[in-house]
Amino acid sequence: MLALTALTVGAQRKKQIIWNDVLTGYSVARDFLKVTNVAMYDDRTEVSFSLNFYGDRREIGFSKDLSIYVNDDKKKAYKAKSATVIELDKPYKMTSDTLNFVVTFEPVPADTKMFTILDEKFGFGIANIRNADFIPEGITNTYW
Repeated sequence: MLALTALTVGAQRKKQIIWNDVLTGYSVARDFLKVTNVAMYDDRTEVSFSLNFYGDRREIGFSKDLSIYVNDDKKKAYKAKSATVIELDKPYKMTSDTLNFVVTFEPVPADTKMFTILDEKFGFGIANIRNADFIPEGITNTYW
């Protein structure tokens, strides 16, 4: 019984923060790439994407240098570790108009309220990714 209680208490201390209502600021990906979900755990951060292309099928790619920067702090990068559906550093030829995939990053701090994703190799970025219930104060990197 004591062992079961210890396991239960230990399991309750694990970080599991889910953002289901994700908003973003400026994105060079415009409307064709959306962040749909963010899940933060003790050992990883998972960012879910939905990619929509209309017309010609295109190749997409994300480098292994893809990183999360919390509160635009460029001193600490939380690097991409893996991805589903696509492979990092390899072009992916889209076979339909929509592609849903997840990129797994190093774990960000539990108190993270907003972050930016950058891939300097491919010139890609989405700024001010946050859950809708967090409203940043002051000037943030948006379209205006």
